[in-house]
Amino acid sequence: MEQIEDGEEDHKILAGMPGEATEINNHTRHILREFVSHVFDHIPDKVITVGAFGGAEEAIRHVEQNKTVD
Repeated sequence: MEQIEDGEEDHKILAGMPGEATEINNHTRHILREFVSHVFDHIPDKVITVGAFGGAEEAIRHVEQNKTVD
């Protein structure tokens, strides 16, 4: 799930438990967009936007591109 917080990328990886069927359908997207868009309403000047929802391939690519080594 693409997310921009205060002008910076803060994308989220949505996952389910192994062996359990998961689907990010339109209803789930709507609920997530509403939650993310309003969860910080109490913080002045906080700006969060939700972009596209990708699939598993995009999530894996995002994780691979943003790996950090401790």
